[in-house]
Amino acid sequence: MILIDTTFLQFGSTGIGAFINRIIVFFEKENIEYKTISYFDYYKEKKKLTWYKYFNFDLLKEVKKLKVNDIFLFPENIAGLIHFGRYKAKSIFVVHDLFELQGLKKTLYIIKRFLFLNVLRNVTKILTVSEYSKSEICKEFPRLSSKVFTHYPFFIEALPVNNLQYENDLFPKEVQNMINTKYILANGSGQVRKNTEFLLEHANKIYSDFGFKLVLFGKDFYGDNYKNLRECINKYDCADNIIHLGAITDTQLRYLYKNSVCFVFPSLDEGFGLPPIEALINDCKIAVSDIPIFREVLSPLKRFFAFNYTSLAENLRTTISMTDSDFIAEKQEILKKFEYDNYKAKLLSILFES
Repeated sequence: MILIDTTFLQFGSTGIGAFINRIIVFFEKENIEYKTISYFDYYKEKKKLTWYKYFNFDLLKEVKKLKVNDIFLFPENIAGLIHFGRYKAKSIFVVHDLFELQGLKKTLYIIKRFLFLNVLRNVTKILTVSEYSKSEICKEFPRLSSKVFTHYPFFIEALPVNNLQYENDLFPKEVQNMINTKYILANGSGQVRKNTEFLLEHANKIYSDFGFKLVLFGKDFYGDNYKNLRECINKYDCADNIIHLGAITDTQLRYLYKNSVCFVFPSLDEGFGLPPIEALINDCKIAVSDIPIFREVLSPLKRFFAFNYTSLAENLRTTISMTDSDFIAEKQEILKKFEYDNYKAKLLSILFES
């Protein structure tokens, strides 16, 4: 039996939420016995995670009940459980990236790195989502290298068959009218590493050169990211060329992908980077920044832009002008590695082989 923490399913289509969703779909498809547990099982009145996540004693009580042949699967990037110890059951912890250690002052970095190490040295296996993330983890924690395994956290499912173009109630009428014309789509959660400010800085130039506004989507997880984005919009005086929709549903996101001229993703750093793959699945062309993870996950894509407008504009021009046949061929090549059989074989070996 596998006990899996599903706390992040509360936050919808985040990267970790999508990861957990695919794991559960896999368990169901393969008739693997599992049980879910969540932080919110104990504190449902809480609207968000609090300090308690770092001392989740109730969850660990359930872990202690597991038998030798059971597995505890914790997919949340070590968001808590800093006192996790050795237990009878096998434990597999997922480290999506080391973003939590980046940009910290020296003292805080030392403390947080120690907390990570305190957990990871006790687990049976460390699962990460790309070869890039694996290399970063092994560089940071070389003594743990033999425990680290890579597994792409995503496989392609058949999408619901419906014509989203005619679902006029997807957005309020005033929003629908704004996005009826073609646009460039981008993430607007406001996280620094998503690098949305880079697009806002050049939004007016993009509109001037290409005639497309930027439509942004994304939930503000940290409470002040939208404020930071508004400050950037004011700073670059680009409000007329920006539409920010905030948090949206999966169906709304599919509509936005399908009706945009392309999805642009200027991230500074990612552990995996799911949105460009989601865009491709929804027949949306992609323009992405030149960082190692995109060269790995999106191969054989050959177009990547540097963090300057000349490079971005050239990439957008090439991407938008692609013929349908060229786009379909490129998309199919990129998505091959995310077929279900590949996902299944690798995950079964990680879960059940010693």
